[in-house]
Amino acid sequence: LKQLIAEADLYYKKANYLAAEPLYKEALLRPMAYNSILDITDLVETANKLAKIYEMREQYDATEFCHRFALEALKKSPKASERDKAIAMYKLGCSRQQHGDYNGVELLFRESYQILKKEVAKNPKDAEVLNLMASLVFQSDNDSGAHDLSSRALKAALAHNGKKKLQAVEALNWLTGTSPQGSTASDLKQTENLHKQAVQIVESVLGKNDPEVANQLDGLGRFYEDECKDFEKGWQCYASSLNIREKALYEFAPEIGRSLDGLAS
Repeated sequence: LKQLIAEADLYYKKANYLAAEPLYKEALLRPMAYNSILDITDLVETANKLAKIYEMREQYDATEFCHRFALEALKKSPKASERDKAIAMYKLGCSRQQHGDYNGVELLFRESYQILKKEVAKNPKDAEVLNLMASLVFQSDNDSGAHDLSSRALKAALAHNGKKKLQAVEALNWLTGTSPQGSTASDLKQTENLHKQAVQIVESVLGKNDPEVANQLDGLGRFYEDECKDFEKGWQCYASSLNIREKALYEFAPEIGRSLDGLAS
């Protein structure tokens, strides 16, 4: 089982999701997956990676299955932390929203928030928890509260190196959405810098050809188009994101289509 996941991870790191998907799926569906032979952290990480693949394909029912699997596995494990359970609850709630199934979503979010609130009290510099709380607060129409949490998450994440620093990108994305909207040159420049910083961090951590760079370029492109009315710069961002996706994403038409939609607009 561990060898199967290791092989899938190699494909996943190369963004060959077409090859990784059946291997991850086989690993999760094996009866021994719930057994102690596999560390609970590895099991949840496998489920989350498979969920990300399905999300890129816009197969939200399958995405929900993966997150439900992860939550059930965590609840069965005596080694699982309350923090991890809360994060799994949040992800399951989000996947149900994407799927258009709102059954139990409010309860998942409420329980998740209460646990995360306790966790951040114990560790005020937990950037991932702060970002998740920002998302939950934002959904309750508290923009200023979400902005404050995202600012704290950004400061905490920038103190890290490696993949933990990617939480800064999540925080920057929230900040661009929760900052007071203004049309002055100063306001636009500030928002542009937030988008550019997100692109730079992803490039430095994952490499310039990672699909996540394309996602951040899309955000920058939309900003240039919608806020600055600078369609040339927007087109350049979409062209760059398309180039990355064509090299890395293989069969994922929804992701490539997103870049093409930007170019067409």
